[in-house]
Amino acid sequence: METYIQQAKSEEKKVLQRYVDKCKFFYGITLCCVTIAVVAVNFGPFLLPQPFPFEVHYPFCTDDQPLKTIIYLHHIMLAYQSYVQVCANVFVALLLWFIAARFEILSGEFRKATNFSEFIRCIQLHQQLLKRYSVQRQPFTIKGQFLALGVSALIEVFVCAWPADHVLNMVRHATIIAGRIEKERDCLT
Repeated sequence: METYIQQAKSEEKKVLQRYVDKCKFFYGITLCCVTIAVVAVNFGPFLLPQPFPFEVHYPFCTDDQPLKTIIYLHHIMLAYQSYVQVCANVFVALLLWFIAARFEILSGEFRKATNFSEFIRCIQLHQQLLKRYSVQRQPFTIKGQFLALGVSALIEVFVCAWPADHVLNMVRHATIIAGRIEKERDCLT
């Protein structure tokens, strides 16, 4: 992308600048809002009556040091990871806008083509762009890494979902038993 921008003609730079002008406000505001939100969440415990940035209830006492600091740092890392993910998504959006600009520049070249050789050159450039920016077959090692990460993520979801589902069933079971006991007491009186 950097090489292309450095070697771009003035007309191409105008198209790229138009895309930048079109998107910079939205993405700039988005990144600013996310940054402010992360800072606010991380410093929330200093202003609010909660011990940690995120409202979480632990099944053990968290008032003692260094446990409180460790948990607080863990919450900060969670907020930071979320922030980085949003920033990475903005970078993906930048790449997609760049690809769109390249194809818009190509369509302008198609319109300006006056002879057969220019038209052939545009078709070849079109094929190069499609080849460069299309999803291509990946080697087995990349597929294996993706599969391992996907399976790990699913296992991570299951690790939490299974006990959460069990807690839900136990709450339901306790509620049913409490209702039966209440009915039995009403019948006895």
